[in-house]
Amino acid sequence: MNLRTMYFEIIAYSYLLGMILIRRKSKGKTSITDRSIGNVKPNPAGLNEEKSRKGFLNFSQKVDYGLFLLTKLAEQENGEPVSLKTASEENFLSFYFMQKVALDLRRAGLIRAARGKTGGYVIARDASKIKLLEVLEALEGPVALMHCLRHGVDAKVCEREEDCRVRSGFGMLNEIIINTLSEFTLEDFINSTWRQKK
Repeated sequence: MNLRTMYFEIIAYSYLLGMILIRRKSKGKTSITDRSIGNVKPNPAGLNEEKSRKGFLNFSQKVDYGLFLLTKLAEQENGEPVSLKTASEENFLSFYFMQKVALDLRRAGLIRAARGKTGGYVIARDASKIKLLEVLEALEGPVALMHCLRHGVDAKVCEREEDCRVRSGFGMLNEIIINTLSEFTLEDFINSTWRQKK
């Protein structure tokens, strides 16, 4: 590995971890992962969360909901099922949107519906066995910095592909991000002690 490759890996790895673990706080705007389950901070009325998500490689609201739900399920004592309606109402979230997110996670085998009187959902595997890459791909599809990378190395989706000067570099960064997400687990995410510097 040459110095240039190492330099790109360090930058991508550092930025990715910061992006995954960041708890966004600005002018009272809070993301779901910024709210502790026991001390809920409701969204201000009329808050447009999408506007606060603009920026390089910001995760979508769908990922925010998904990681919130997985975290809540993983932290349940004795694997008790969680009602989506109750979790949504207690945390001032959209029940309709949470249902869509839960369906994607269920299809990916990350959560499962609980049988019984109360129903709800439980986590399908231990948090240490769930990779962040699985979660992101279940909710958003393949990780790809550029459109051409989403279709694989041999896909012809751009007329400039054969002599493109940047595709190789983006491909390298994309591979670094995928490898990092493959090693980072839900347990790592939950147990993180990272704090944003002031």
